[in-house]
Amino acid sequence: MPERQNNACSNGFLWNEFLAELDVKVIKSGLAYNVFSWKNLRGCSGDVFYRLYLPLSGRFRIVHPDGACLIEPGNLYLIPSVVPLKNEGVEPCTHYWIHFVSKQLQTIPILSYPFGIPLEEPDAVRGKFAAVFRAMKTCSTFAAAVKIKNTVTELLVPFLERLSGHLPETVAVSEFMKVVDYIDLQLNRNIEVAELSSIVGMSRADFSATFRKVFGMPPKQYISVRRLFHAKSLLMETSLPIKAIAAQCGYRDEFFFHRIFKKYNGISPAKYRKYSVY
Repeated sequence: MPERQNNACSNGFLWNEFLAELDVKVIKSGLAYNVFSWKNLRGCSGDVFYRLYLPLSGRFRIVHPDGACLIEPGNLYLIPSVVPLKNEGVEPCTHYWIHFVSKQLQTIPILSYPFGIPLEEPDAVRGKFAAVFRAMKTCSTFAAAVKIKNTVTELLVPFLERLSGHLPETVAVSEFMKVVDYIDLQLNRNIEVAELSSIVGMSRADFSATFRKVFGMPPKQYISVRRLFHAKSLLMETSLPIKAIAAQCGYRDEFFFHRIFKKYNGISPAKYRKYSVY
């Protein structure tokens, strides 16, 4: 019995620490009517944002490297960032969608594929999506922004419950979030793995192994992902010239940036900025 209590306390502590750091920044929300094709989601490296989908009618399929996930009414879906995805129409689908970013969710390595959870209270969940959709149109106060964030966090609760057995060690997450913050501040230049390992006081080999365990990819690949993430954020949220965005993200050659961006996202930076992805 004591051992079980200790485990329960430990798990509670881990999740309490995790939730204390949980950042949810809502970018966009919407209601799509009778959508059957996604011209700008024909296969890409994954977006900067996570997505919540609430299908109301019809169905579509999200294809990812390990298989496919059918999006259909009766479930709430969480779609990860980073993962290469392709949307395929099955029948015209009407659905609510919410786009948000979160560094903390990226510390759960298993959260690397789309998955759905059956709705226990469909009307309540639909009401929350509708509330976020309305609020995003007129959000002009701090109180309104907090309400949007809290509502989206509530929608994430069943997914966090499902993932509760896969939370990385709190100490590792806490230490490595310092590394993530450092990477994000240094994206405009070349970043060496050795300088990252020094932040947490580890050898390069131990750092690389632990980093891969926490984030599911080696440091250099993660840096590349963060460069593209930052580029997508700037394309969505600013009117900066693409040349300036490329420089801020560590790409000295604008044409190379165009080529890399299109290779991993399927469309050019200019088209990514123009299209509204749902």
